[in-house]
Amino acid sequence: MKYLFVFRWQLLDFVLPELRSLFKLYNLPRPELASETLAEPLATPFHYFDLNDEEAKSIDKICSRSVLIHSVYRVLEQGESLSELHENLKKLPYEVYQKDLYQKTFKFILYSFNYRWKSKSKYPMFDEIGKCLPHERLGLEVDLNKPDVELFVLFDYSKLGQSSKLVPRDKPRNVYLALQIGCTGFIDTKYGLKRRKFIGRTSMRADLSFLIANYALVKPGSLVYDPFCGTGSLLIPCSVHGAVSFASDIDWRTIKGDQELLDEKKKKETNQNKNKNKNQNENENQNQNQNQKKKGNKKKNQNKSNSKEIDQKRMRLNWEQYNIADKPLEIILMDLTNNNWNSRIKFDAIICDPPYGIREGSKQLGSKKTNQGQSKEIKGSLKYRIPSKKQVGVGELIQYLILFAAKFLNIGSRLCYWLPSRVGFKKENIPTHVCFKIIDVCQEKLSGGNMRNLIIMEKIIEFDPLNSSHLIIKDSNYSFKKKINEKGMSRKKLAYENRKKKMIQKIKKEKK
Repeated sequence: MKYLFVFRWQLLDFVLPELRSLFKLYNLPRPELASETLAEPLATPFHYFDLNDEEAKSIDKICSRSVLIHSVYRVLEQGESLSELHENLKKLPYEVYQKDLYQKTFKFILYSFNYRWKSKSKYPMFDEIGKCLPHERLGLEVDLNKPDVELFVLFDYSKLGQSSKLVPRDKPRNVYLALQIGCTGFIDTKYGLKRRKFIGRTSMRADLSFLIANYALVKPGSLVYDPFCGTGSLLIPCSVHGAVSFASDIDWRTIKGDQELLDEKKKKETNQNKNKNKNQNENENQNQNQNQKKKGNKKKNQNKSNSKEIDQKRMRLNWEQYNIADKPLEIILMDLTNNNWNSRIKFDAIICDPPYGIREGSKQLGSKKTNQGQSKEIKGSLKYRIPSKKQVGVGELIQYLILFAAKFLNIGSRLCYWLPSRVGFKKENIPTHVCFKIIDVCQEKLSGGNMRNLIIMEKIIEFDPLNSSHLIIKDSNYSFKKKINEKGMSRKKLAYENRKKKMIQKIKKEKK
C-alpha cells in the first residue's frame, strides 16, 4: 500500500539515506519509491512509498527516531488542483470513507508547503471539500475541539530553482486529502545549540548530529567512538539512544574540565583577589575606600562570571543538561595518528567531523624541527610537559582515520565522517579501502562555493595486517585547500606568476 511521506525540505539529499538506514536498523526491507515521484526525487518533500502491513506497523518507530520525516499520511484522494480533487472525491467509493469516517466527528487541518493561505480563503476551501463528502450517509459531524478524526488537506507548491532555493509556484503541484498516521517532533526545540551549556566553534547542529547517529545504526549498548570529539556534539544523540560513548581529542582544553582542576583555578583566583584587596585597603583613604568598594563589587561580579564560564567549559555538563549523565561516557586526551588503543577492542560505530583547517586546524603530535635533542631527565624521571604539535594535511588525516576504522570496527559496522570539498567534487575523489564499501554520500552546500560531504562507509571484511593490500588506502589526490583554476595552478602559484610577469614588464620598460 502507498503511504505519503512529507520530509523537511532543508536537507533533501539526506532523506533517502536516513530512511534506508532506519529500515535496516529495525530489520525491515529496503523502502521503495513509488513510480509517481521517482522521476524527480529531490524536487519536492512529498514522496510516496510502497509499504506492506508489517512495515506500516513500524511507522511509529521510524518516526520517533527520524530527523527528516515531518509526517506520514494515508491518502484518501488527490488531484493536481482543488477542482480535480473535488471531482475525485465525488467519484470515490463509499467503502473507502466507511473504514475511517463512519459515525465519527472530524475537522479539517491545512498544511501548505511553500505557500501561505489567508484565513479568508482557507475556510471557504474547507466548506467546498466538505460538500464533496457523504455526510448524511456516514453520519459525519464537525467537532473543532476534540474530533475523532483529523482530515489533512495538503498543498504542495514546491519548486526548486537553479540555486537550490525554493521558488513560489502559482499553481500547486498536487493537492491531497489524507489521514495522518505518524509525525515527529523537532529536535532543535530540546537539543539545539542555542540552549546548550557547552558549545564551541565547531559544534555540530543538533539535526545533523542525530542524522549521523541514524546513519551509523546506533542502538542501545553500541560502542561508539568519536576521535575528534571537540565539545561532544556528535556523541550526545548516541547517549540519548542508549549507546556507550568514547571521546578523544588532541586539544587538552576539552579534557581539562575535571572538577579538581576547576576547584584549583577557583582557589587561586580567590586568593589573588583577597591579597589585592588587603593591600589596597591598607594604603588608601576612606574616600578612596568607598570608590574601591564599588570597584571591588565589580571585580567580585567579574570573578563570579569567570567562575561560571569555567564551569561551563566541561563536556559532561551537556550530559547533565539532557538527563543522560547516567549513560557511559569516557573522555581521553589522545592523538588519532599516535593512538594507544588495545587491538582487541572493537567498536560498533565511528563517527567524527575531522578538522580541516578552517575553524580548527588539522594537527598531530610532533615538532616542526627535524633535529630534536634527547629528552631531559630530572631526578630519574622524565620532565613532563604538553607535547608540541605540527600540522598535518586533511587527506593524510583521512587516511589515518580510515586505516584506524579498518582495524577497530566490527564487520557490518559503519564509519561516518565529514569530508570538505569544492564544486565539482565526485564520488571517485573519496579515499577508499579494501575493507569498506561506500553506502551513501550526502552533500551540504556551504558559502563561498564550498561544500561538505557526509561519507557513510560499512566494513565488509576483517582487517588482516599481514595482507599488504589492507595497509594501502586508495587515494584520489584529494585536496581541499588548493583551489585549482582553469590553468591547472593553485591561487598562490597563479598570483606568483602574475607578479613575476608584471616585474618583467617593468624591467623591460625601464631598459627602453
